Amino acid sequence: MPVGFVHNGIDYFFANDSPVIAAAPGRVESVDLIDWGPDASQRYVVVVTIRFNTTVVLHYGFEPVTNQTEEGDMQLDMIGVEVGDWVSRGDVIGHFLMMADSAHIHFGVVQEGTWRDPTLYTSASAYTELLEMIHDFHPTWSVSYP
Repeated sequence: MPVGFVHNGIDYFFANDSPVIAAAPGRVESVDLIDWGPDASQRYVVVVTIRFNTTVVLHYGFEPVTNQTEEGDMQLDMIGVEVGDWVSRGDVIGHFLMMADSAHIHFGVVQEGTWRDPTLYTSASAYTELLEMIHDFHPTWSVSYP
C-alpha cells in the first residue's frame, strides 16, 4: 500500500483466527510481545523471527491493532511456536487476532542485518499472484515499497 515512506515488507490482511504459515523452513529465534507504549496508535505487536540460514531471518509482525493489554496477551497466546522450534515451509506458526480493520501481518526479510524487499526472494509466479490479488482492490498499488 502506498504509505509515503520505505515499507520493506508485505502486509497480509487476515480474518480473525486465520492460520499464519511459515514462508520457508528455519529455526524460531524469537517470539516477543512488543509494547510501543500507551501513546502509540497501535500499542501491541507480536513479532516472530525465524532464521532461514546464516544470513537471512524472516520476520512476522502480528499486528492486531490494539492498545488493550489483554488483547496483546491474547495474540501472544495464539502463537504456536517457541524459541528453538524448527518449522518447515507451510507449517502453522500461529493464528491471527484481528481487533480492527487495519489489523495485519507484516512480513519482512532481514539479510545480514538489513531489511530487504521481500519480493526479491519470491518467484516470478508468486509475485504475479500477489500483484493480481492487490490489483483486484487497488489497481495502482505495488506489492511493497522499498
